[in-house]
This record gives sequence, structure tokens and C-alpha cells, in this order.
Amino acid sequence: MTMNERIDNTAIIEERKKRILSLRTAVFFIISIALMIILLNRIDFSETYKTFKNASITLLLLACGSYLMSGYFKALRFSVLLHDIKISMWQLFIITSYHNFFNMVLPARTGELTLIYYLNKIGNADMSKGLHSLIIVRLFDFIIVPVFFIVSLVIYFGKDSSMVLIAAAIAFFILTCLALFNIKWIIFTVKTIFTTITNRIKIHDRPVVKKIHSLINRVLDEFIDFNTARYIPGLTLTSILIWFHLYLFFFIVIRALGIDVNFFQSVAGATGGVITNVIPVNSFGSFGTLEAGWTGGFMIVGMTEQHAITTGFGSHIVTLCASAIISCVCFIFRKISIKE
Repeated sequence: MTMNERIDNTAIIEERKKRILSLRTAVFFIISIALMIILLNRIDFSETYKTFKNASITLLLLACGSYLMSGYFKALRFSVLLHDIKISMWQLFIITSYHNFFNMVLPARTGELTLIYYLNKIGNADMSKGLHSLIIVRLFDFIIVPVFFIVSLVIYFGKDSSMVLIAAAIAFFILTCLALFNIKWIIFTVKTIFTTITNRIKIHDRPVVKKIHSLINRVLDEFIDFNTARYIPGLTLTSILIWFHLYLFFFIVIRALGIDVNFFQSVAGATGGVITNVIPVNSFGSFGTLEAGWTGGFMIVGMTEQHAITTGFGSHIVTLCASAIISCVCFIFRKISIKE
């Protein structure tokens, strides 16, 4: 590992610590606790216990298999983006497994930095390459999720579909597509604003400002060299497969808990949880915020409050367990392969 790579990794770790040990994280933690208390006070514990007790183990294992497949396609998506780096599919699967797990447990999306850290540590990709990859895949996620939501909403509700929800999803889809094709100009604008502000307040010579300015330049170079149109087919296909298996995972977990729901209803409802999980408002473990979004989403599509809250907690617990087991297995196999 070169000196620059070690500096990149140190910067990533320091940034993650700074974000975790911040006032914003403390506020999100308090909000999460409050949401947890509110949700738990609105359910019948005996009914929830019965639901969990009678859950189908077979279906839960099948759901975990679908979650595993989503991880495989995430690794495949990164292989499309990082074809110029000598990194195997197995290494990419390890990285995405770590990324999935830490995104679940760390607050305010600080787990996203795990991807950049391990792409550097395992794949020798510098910070700018990792940040570029992260931005691209998130933009594709923000494009695909509204499509799943709109299609499922229209199929499930038909002519009774909410035009407000559909319009909001279409607007989000269009804005994300525009951002994808104009991302280098967005970053250039950010760079210009940052440079102007630091020059005005006369801090442009400070080491941390120079480091940020250097990173922005490197990321901008990545996007200038990135041929968006060339990667659209591969990234679109892998993104669709990722989200199909994630939505299938949610559907199977709900059915495993004995709740009668069809696939398109579960896609429309689960999108509420997906949205709250991708915006940086979650606390440790994402408990509270994820269930709130999930509950709101499923109540919109007709599920009872009891079932919505119960399946929200159930799905969350299964996701945590699946991501933890997969990342632990990857960690063990990686340690064994390094020793060999």
C-alpha cells in the first residue's frame, strides 16, 4: 500500500469517527428512541409475539437466499464500474457484504464510507475512485427504486392509484436522471462555491482545506473521464436485479410472518422503509426511523397498523441478522485466504 493510500484510509476512518461522534448523530439517536417508543406503544405485544413465534423458518431461509443474491448483484455492479481495477468478484462480494452490514448498524449513513475504505484496502482503489463509484451506484438506486414503486402502485391499485405519489416518484426519477448525466457539472459547481468561500474567509491555505480541494479535483477528474452512456446497460440491469431480490426478500419475510400480502403491494409499501433508510437520518442500527417509514408505506397500501409495525421490526431484524452472518462468513474466509 502506497503512502497516498494510507493517507486516504486514515482520512476515511477519521471522517467516520467525526460523523459518528457528532451532535447530529446524538439528535438522530434521540429521535430514533422516540420513534421506537411511539411504535412499540401502538402494537399488541402478545399478537406480535405470536406472529414471530409462528414465523416460517423455511421462508425466512428462502428470504435470506434472496438477500444473498442481492449482494452478489451488488458486487457484479461494482465489477462493471471497476473493470479497470484488478479486483476479483469474490473480493467485491466481501467489500459489498461489509458495506451492507455497516450501513445497517452505523448512524447517518456513515457506513457508506466502509465501501471507500475497503475498496482501497482490498482493491487498492484510491479514495476518489471509491467515492465516484459510490455516487454512481446511489444515483442508479435512486433511479430504479421509483420505477419499482410506480409500476407496483399502478398494478396494485390500478385506476385508484394516487396521482400525487406517482407524480412525486416521476419527479424524483427525472431529477436523478438529470443529476446522473450532469454530475460533473454539479461537482464543478460545488468546487467553485467551495473555492470562493474558502478564499473569501481566507482559509484556503489550511491543510484540511487543501486536502478537501484536492479530493474534489480528483473526483471531478473521475467524472470527466466517465462515459455515462457506455455504462448505462450494465448498471441498469444489475440495479434492477439488486432491487428485485431486495423487494423479493421483503415480500418473503412478510409472508414468513404469516401476513397475507401480494408482491406488488409489498413493493409499494416497502419503499417507505427504503426511502427512510437511504436518507442520512438514521441512528445506530437504523431502528425507529426505518420502522416508521415502513409502517407509513404499508399503511398507505392498506395493511393494518399492527401488521405494518410488526413486519417492520421483523424485516429489520432478519436483514440485520442476514447481513451480519454474511459479512462474518466473508471476514473468516478472507482471513483464511490471507494466511494461505
